[in-house]
Amino acid sequence: MISKKTLKNYEFKTIEDYFNYIVDSQLNGNHSQVKKLFKRLSNEQKKTFFNYLNQFDKDYFDFSGLY
Repeated sequence: MISKKTLKNYEFKTIEDYFNYIVDSQLNGNHSQVKKLFKRLSNEQKKTFFNYLNQFDKDYFDFSGLY
């Protein structure tokens, strides 16, 4: 689970900032980092993350390896 303390450690203000970090890592080709960041999310945060991804063009990047 990503807590407020974890967000602060990453110098993020919101969970969306963390989600953006995952997306940026994917776009930069850091796939192992993406998996590590994703695994740290709680089940509820994972659902929120996938809802967050709906705002993006699904053809732009592929997160199918995460689930």
